[in-house]
Amino acid sequence: MRNRFSISLIWVAIFALTTNTFAQDFTQSDLPEGAKARLDKGIISEIAYSPDGKYLAVASGTEIWLYDAQTGQELNLLTGHTDAVISIAFSPDSNTLTSGGSDGTVHLWDTATNSKIRTLTAHTGAITVAFSPDGKTLASGNRDGVIRLWDIATDSEIRTLKGHVGWVSSIAFSPDSKTLTSGGSDRTVRLWDVATSNEIQTLTAHTDAVVSIAFSPDSKTLASGSRDNTLRLWDIATGNEIHTLTAHTGPVIGIAFSPDGNTLASIALDSTMLLWELHPAAPAKPAEDVNKDGVVNILDLTLVASNFGKSGENDADVNADGLVNILDLTLVAAAFGNIAAAP
Repeated sequence: MRNRFSISLIWVAIFALTTNTFAQDFTQSDLPEGAKARLDKGIISEIAYSPDGKYLAVASGTEIWLYDAQTGQELNLLTGHTDAVISIAFSPDSNTLTSGGSDGTVHLWDTATNSKIRTLTAHTGAITVAFSPDGKTLASGNRDGVIRLWDIATDSEIRTLKGHVGWVSSIAFSPDSKTLTSGGSDRTVRLWDVATSNEIQTLTAHTDAVVSIAFSPDSKTLASGSRDNTLRLWDIATGNEIHTLTAHTGPVIGIAFSPDGNTLASIALDSTMLLWELHPAAPAKPAEDVNKDGVVNILDLTLVASNFGKSGENDADVNADGLVNILDLTLVAAAFGNIAAAP
């Protein structure tokens, strides 16, 4: 299959990333270049910015700290989980924060009042969560291999997605909210129809657990990161793997596309963050444009005629049968006036 992208590594950040690293006091002193502040909240399991840019949520232990993203002011401490908070996510309108914990619960919080709206209890064990872009559905997945979809308006569980064997470690909605993707400890990436709960595709290529996943903004490409240290790109329409990116030397635990879809960021336990530039591959030029000038015309017909009878590799052998003959002349004549792909 022809690659959709050519890919280049454009930026590397190297940093200290360990599971027992503690942040320091909120201060402006002794900061690395480009850093604005430090937040002292112990072991940080996840952070999330609200879509409107007002809030920064920091999960640490069983608690979630909410900050003013512009000033760094601590707004509130959200408590309720009885075991480690694994995943947090804001609703598209930034009015709600959800959290999934190792205690098997999902909490929904009102960001304006800092109060708990409700608690959803159906899972057992660690939970990863995601809001649909249209704000209507919440997805939660955990170590029992089950993904549950919740109607935000009614607080009710509306669908159950079963297929993974083992942990569901990452989930994400497509930009149009119609498709959910999930990665698991069974080394698979799965695509689900949100409306019907049917599994659309199972993507298999990773050799270890899939721990991070993301849709491209145009919903055509899926990126998955794994404990096998690779980052893979998939064509969603066909289920084919487009590229395997192998620059990381540790599990790829986080990935994200830029809003224009031209850049992909990946972070791994090798203490690096990489930025990848995705270049759309140039469309194939038609074989009938023998001289590659961008249009099929009399010049191409003349080149075929001048090579008549020649065998072997030759641009004038339009149908690639090993011999330049009347069939090639016919193909060029039939394509007269066609515009070839720009160089």
